[in-house]
Amino acid sequence: MHAAGLPQLSTTPMKKKKQHRIPLSSLPGRDHERGFLSLPLRGNLGWAPLLRREVSILLSNPIYLTCMVLFPLFVIFFFTSMMDEGVPQDLPCGVVDNDNTPTTRALIRKLDAFQSTDIVARYSNVNEARRAIQRGDIYAFLYIPQRTTANLIGQRQPKISFYYSNVTLVAGNMLFKDLKTISTLGSAAVGAAKLQMLGKTDGEIRTFLQPIAIDLHAIGNPWMNYNIYLSSIMIPGILVLFMFLITAYSIGTELKFGRAHDWMRLSGNNIFVA
Repeated sequence: MHAAGLPQLSTTPMKKKKQHRIPLSSLPGRDHERGFLSLPLRGNLGWAPLLRREVSILLSNPIYLTCMVLFPLFVIFFFTSMMDEGVPQDLPCGVVDNDNTPTTRALIRKLDAFQSTDIVARYSNVNEARRAIQRGDIYAFLYIPQRTTANLIGQRQPKISFYYSNVTLVAGNMLFKDLKTISTLGSAAVGAAKLQMLGKTDGEIRTFLQPIAIDLHAIGNPWMNYNIYLSSIMIPGILVLFMFLITAYSIGTELKFGRAHDWMRLSGNNIFVA
């Protein structure tokens, strides 16, 4: 019997917190012979709790948003818009024509007709043209010395020079190709004129100047488009680099802040799920 006026005590037993047992062999830095480690079960295991955890981490750290969204979008926009025209055109080029004959003027007009070259200035000497390259006004120039045409007709092998800047690699190389081509065409034009004076037909002249005709076809990028060439290589490479960096960073933060155990527990100790 209970004494009058005393409160009655409850004898209901306390509920024990549900335990989840994980083998210690799956946890780094533990003695495998100690058996199992009991951890409190915080919700269900599976994809949903793990997904909620990862999304909360992504939203709480601005590094993930920057490296996974902003930087990739910037890289895609940068490389696709940098060469949106495909191939650089009308690159500025200069001329130093000390011969100034109809032959050399025709040679300069042919050079200006190339897609990549634009004759923007004529200089009286090499020093002025060189200073223009150093200022960045032009990327290359063609130098034609005096008596070039006379020596060419007299078969005394005249020399013409072209200078280009390799500071800007793409522009310099493209102008070098055009200048080299026009130099070859100049000697061919004089040879064609001499053959015409000898009474040769156009077909015979073409056969003599170019015995073997080359039919060239570029496979994969027939337009020779720099945008297609660079974007198809650089964009996937940089995106993969971002993936490697952010993967190493995320795993490193889990280990640094001691969240790796909770991460593996939510994934059911499945590294592929984690």
